[in-house]
Amino acid sequence: MIISYSIENFKSIKYRETISFKAKSYKETKIKSIDNNLLSVISIYGPNGGGKSSIIESMFNLVNIIKINLNKNLLNIFLNELNKFKNSTQKDKPIKWEIEIISPSKRYYRYFLEVDQNEISKESLCYAESQNGKEEFLFKRTSPQEYELGKKFNGIKLRATDFGSLLSYLYTNIENEFIIEFFNEINNKFFIINNLNNDPMVLTAKEPFNLSLNYNFNIDVLIKEKEKFLKIFKEIDINIVDYKLVEQINGKRFVLIKNNEDGEFELDFSQESEGTKKIIQLMSWFVIGIHNGWVFVVDELDSRLHTKLLGYIIDLFHNKNNHKSQIIFTSHDMNTLSSTYLRKDEIYFVGLNESYFTNVVSLSAFDNVREKSSYSSKYLKGSFGFDPYVLRAIEWLDNEK
Repeated sequence: MIISYSIENFKSIKYRETISFKAKSYKETKIKSIDNNLLSVISIYGPNGGGKSSIIESMFNLVNIIKINLNKNLLNIFLNELNKFKNSTQKDKPIKWEIEIISPSKRYYRYFLEVDQNEISKESLCYAESQNGKEEFLFKRTSPQEYELGKKFNGIKLRATDFGSLLSYLYTNIENEFIIEFFNEINNKFFIINNLNNDPMVLTAKEPFNLSLNYNFNIDVLIKEKEKFLKIFKEIDINIVDYKLVEQINGKRFVLIKNNEDGEFELDFSQESEGTKKIIQLMSWFVIGIHNGWVFVVDELDSRLHTKLLGYIIDLFHNKNNHKSQIIFTSHDMNTLSSTYLRKDEIYFVGLNESYFTNVVSLSAFDNVREKSSYSSKYLKGSFGFDPYVLRAIEWLDNEK
């Protein structure tokens, strides 16, 4: 589970910006935190071009560096591409990430990564036996060639080698339970979705989902858990009473069974509306992911979804049976920007300041906002400093009259 995530010098994000999953103490909210007093949901709102997607993309890049480091050639290509993502005013400075997580064993980990000039320039991994315990370093790297291993490595000396990420090198070459545990948490449980209409950024560990049908969803879990999914589809009222796989000469088709005034009829999945296809795709991941404690990172979760479907997804992660799974998503949906669906500490606003770089602020930073306040109306009026330019457009039109 994520405790916090920070990024610096990435696209419009110039200075260090942090998103925290630590739950605050709110007596008025009915939405509870999950294990370790962490939030299950983080929602990010802001105008187009304000930097929301940059946060999602930066997380994708962090996880990707860790994953593809096992392939040195791919890593070199990837690190070279990262130079394009530096903030335009800081091309001579590194991109910096920091992520804090809690593992299933309740260990706390803090990982720092710095990339500059096509190589990993600094890197460190610290741990503690509990979230508030004494922190020790597992390794720290102060330059591409200079590093130090902590006490848990019992004096092991590494041969001089041209590795990319020290984390991935240690995972591959040294048996250490702490390195293995942290690496697997990042590698196995992060699921990042950028665009559901093309190939999503699927970052589950092992084998990717069965994509043999050219659909971006987990066909196996849909078939295995059909009763559960049909109940969900009934709850969200998308008129699907059944579904099946149909054998064909050139493969299989996924077919939906729906109702109309003449009774039941079949519809190939490819002919379904984009919104219905998206909710089926999402649910095929969320149901299994919540059960296994995955972390979902989704850009524009509300795209093509009715506001009630978005609310259903948020409620799914707030469900009392979810103890470990988390989701961070960007959205423009104003109906779910409310205390009905979200706690104040689950809402972040992102936008460009007067210097044209991104600021990130939690709604919890505004002490005068009450639980019963209309978050969306205050946001649209610019009360939080991140208005979506609506008022500016109105003022411009008024001046033209």
